[in-house]
Amino acid sequence: MKTKISFREQLAGFPVWQTSVISMIRFSEPIAFTSLFPYMYFMVKDFGVAETDEDISKYCGYISSAFAFFQFLCSVHWGHYADVIGRKPVLLIGLLGTGCSMLAFGFSSSFWMAFASRAFMGAINGNVAVIRTMLGEVASDPRHTALALSLVPLLWQVGCIIGPLSGYLVNTDRASSSATSIVVRDTWMHKSVSYLVPLAKRSAFHEFTEKYPYALSNIVVAYFIFSSLLIAILFLEETHETLKYRRDYGLEIGDRIRRHFGYTVETRSWNRYTRVTENDIHFDTYELNSSASNVSESGSGTENQMGTKHQKHSDTSYPWRKLMTSKVFYALLSNFIMAFHTIVADELFPVFCSSSIARTDPSDPMSPLLSKFPHIVGGLGKDSKQVGNVLSITGLVGVIVVVFVYPYLDRKYDALTSYKALLVPFSAIYALIPFLVFTLTPNYPTTQTSMHAIYAISFAKTILGSLGFPQIFLLVHESAEPGYRAFINGMALSFTSFARFLAPTIWGTIMSFSQAHGIAWFTWWSLGAVAICGNYVTSFISPIAVNLDEHDDID
Repeated sequence: MKTKISFREQLAGFPVWQTSVISMIRFSEPIAFTSLFPYMYFMVKDFGVAETDEDISKYCGYISSAFAFFQFLCSVHWGHYADVIGRKPVLLIGLLGTGCSMLAFGFSSSFWMAFASRAFMGAINGNVAVIRTMLGEVASDPRHTALALSLVPLLWQVGCIIGPLSGYLVNTDRASSSATSIVVRDTWMHKSVSYLVPLAKRSAFHEFTEKYPYALSNIVVAYFIFSSLLIAILFLEETHETLKYRRDYGLEIGDRIRRHFGYTVETRSWNRYTRVTENDIHFDTYELNSSASNVSESGSGTENQMGTKHQKHSDTSYPWRKLMTSKVFYALLSNFIMAFHTIVADELFPVFCSSSIARTDPSDPMSPLLSKFPHIVGGLGKDSKQVGNVLSITGLVGVIVVVFVYPYLDRKYDALTSYKALLVPFSAIYALIPFLVFTLTPNYPTTQTSMHAIYAISFAKTILGSLGFPQIFLLVHESAEPGYRAFINGMALSFTSFARFLAPTIWGTIMSFSQAHGIAWFTWWSLGAVAICGNYVTSFISPIAVNLDEHDDID
């Protein structure tokens, strides 16, 4: 149980400016990831790579999996580089690569070009791990760390609401040529004759969107990405424990901009040191690396010497042994298991809702259901608009929960206790999902009963995930030594990406098998078993030691 503090005390001294800068950078990521969902089906169809319409979804899956798979391969390396060269350079590389890959995807003329651009985006993008690390280092006060890390799922939820809106920029009503054909009836020949009639001259914009129908959406998203890149260059501060004292020319320009608008900006550490000769330095490399405050108090050292010594201090070898400690291993394993079963539920629950209802007479909505436990088959028969409304509303619920409920939870309970409690209901929720088929007509007189049940399941799942993920992020972050946090967070992101790549493939096969054999409940009960395994793993996670006395007194 945590020491009880008020909400005002919890927010006292919160690093608003830097968390705001990091949040603006993070906000562009989910927009980029989700912006292709509304039009990917039509894009793949236009490529002509699928032999039948039924094969289109398969190729869409390949494009989606490419991002997750290559992010799984590369995230740990970006996390390691962030420990070696600094957080900010890695973040800038990721933003630049993401923006370029979005443009390449929008201008793709073939399936393989689109596939390659998404794969490159996954390979170049380890930003989520770096952002988690930076948030934990910026908000190092135990009162603030959990709140800062809760921004990661919060901004993901908001981005997932806004990102798909870019689908409105796709040109779906386009002609294939500059002429249209009209059909008239030739009474003398007794047949219909088609004539080509030239259209009015099209604007350059119309011709551009006709040639590249998916480019405009990606150009707008790339604009947000490059804007985030500029914000990061000018205003983002390095948080690496030693490299943060290295001179940052972009940040100096950003400081001048802020001062121009009347903001008070503190003097940067590299400007507080006096220039002296080599003979005036009376402290060694170890003192520089172990305590930057000693450098500032001594009043000696040069800008170039500081940067060089700090860079030499960074270990370029991969600290694989850090993963083998029980404190880190079980936190990462729990993060992987939770990501695994929530990803399966997020992707397959809409499929279950959209699947056709199994009735004795499919044409009669009041005919008896074929399902009778233990024989359960079919889905809930909802259309795309109904399912889309559920996803949008539950996403909004997730935002509200993180903003208003999570701060209270963080004040009252420690991360491990609340995380364990939040994992328990998942298995029960999954166990109930197949029984939603019994809420359909004729068992109940209206279809509203099944919709209410869908919303109840979705709300419960979203609330638990929105509150649980910030806690496991915090447990993973605190399990790592300060010098290796980006590497550990990179490994956590790799595991999550691997789950995103692997989980739908495995459980999609299980779902097809279960439906074919009339045991649809097996899909969800087996997923509940995975959630129970996740509950068991939490018994090996070490709690976070919180000592508020190490930080500034609360006013």
